Amino acid sequence: RRAIPTPHKGTPKARTVPPKETAMKLIYTASQVREAEKPYIEAADYDGYLMQRAADAVAAEAQDLLHGKENAKILLLIGPGNNGADTIYAGARLSAKGHRVDAVIFDPSEKNLELIAREGGEGTRVLDPEHTHEQLAGAGEYLGVLRAAQLDGKLGAVLAVDTPSGVDNNRGTVHEPSLRADRTVTFIGHKLPAGTSHSVHSGDIKLYDLGVPEALDAHKPALRVLDREDYRELIEIPDEHSHKYWACSPVASNTPAQPS
Repeated sequence: RRAIPTPHKGTPKARTVPPKETAMKLIYTASQVREAEKPYIEAADYDGYLMQRAADAVAAEAQDLLHGKENAKILLLIGPGNNGADTIYAGARLSAKGHRVDAVIFDPSEKNLELIAREGGEGTRVLDPEHTHEQLAGAGEYLGVLRAAQLDGKLGAVLAVDTPSGVDNNRGTVHEPSLRADRTVTFIGHKLPAGTSHSVHSGDIKLYDLGVPEALDAHKPALRVLDREDYRELIEIPDEHSHKYWACSPVASNTPAQPS
């Protein structure tokens, strides 16, 4: 059993680019990140600091998207698992700042209901999606209504917690209805669909390592992606001594070989 370093105190700042010495953005699956979290969560002295730091990050990014607006109306979409709990805790922080917070729970488990009742913040309302819109048959259609409003320009900024709604962050695939995010807050490591054609669903990605930047050191990334900005730094600026072939760069592809 390997020793787990003690994380530094305080909420870490967002890190949006990889270290310059690698010039690569490392992309992992959600399952890999969950495995990387386990030693910290299962430690005898774990007090929930990862979730609280995640909630701090979500609340800070949501506040930034409001651009100073006070008493804003905020809708929380709460799914299962830790991301749903992160959202609940973040909602409590936003409610404490005077914002009007409503919540729709897509996984109405006893755990989630108890958590939002205990930690949701004074004034937070839990909405029943079946009664929010008369035409809805259930919570599964609620995303479709929100997506239609988004396409019509009638929905405010969307902040995704770890992964946008409708996106599989183990495969990097999109399942409709999905909700495109203006910004995604992700934790410990970049996750799919980052680095794929579906990354547009994530918007601007902000990575918070939650004070455990070494957590993924033993895990092989699913993808290694060269950022456009980093790629530009690697390209030689031609001068009078440059040769035309020096500008060529190898391109790797997993496209099946085409017949000659």
